[in-house]
Amino acid sequence: MKNKVLSLLLLLTLAVSPALAQDFVNLTPKAKSMQVGSGQLVLPAVFAVSVEGLPEEMAAEVQKFVSAYNAATGSEATVSNTAAEALIKVELPVSNLGDEGYKITVTGEGATIQASTAAGLYYAFQTVKKILPPNVMAGVRDEAVTTYALP
Repeated sequence: MKNKVLSLLLLLTLAVSPALAQDFVNLTPKAKSMQVGSGQLVLPAVFAVSVEGLPEEMAAEVQKFVSAYNAATGSEATVSNTAAEALIKVELPVSNLGDEGYKITVTGEGATIQASTAAGLYYAFQTVKKILPPNVMAGVRDEAVTTYALP
């Protein structure tokens, strides 16, 4: 009887785990709110991150992220003054998100990052680096990693 119960629990766990894994994003500290959908945005070897309309201090945070990302991945991401050509658009929010708040929206076509301050943008990019493969957050190249994607 005990073996049957354990077998049933094991089967139930295996049946439920793929659904749970799809909604899981390894992020610490836990976000105030997060909605995870299906799919991902695969970052190509060459793409742009926009700074259109951002103050100089926030544009500097974008440049820091792009430099760190390129160093860790070997990609050729660039900073663009035009949002229309950018895969990742960095914007000021419609309403104030607070000094350290941010919002990240990812679709299959691109990503939008909103922050009210340079500190908020810094934390947004820390989150982006954390949800990419671990070598990006560590700031080291890993030749074994060939795909960089945002869930």
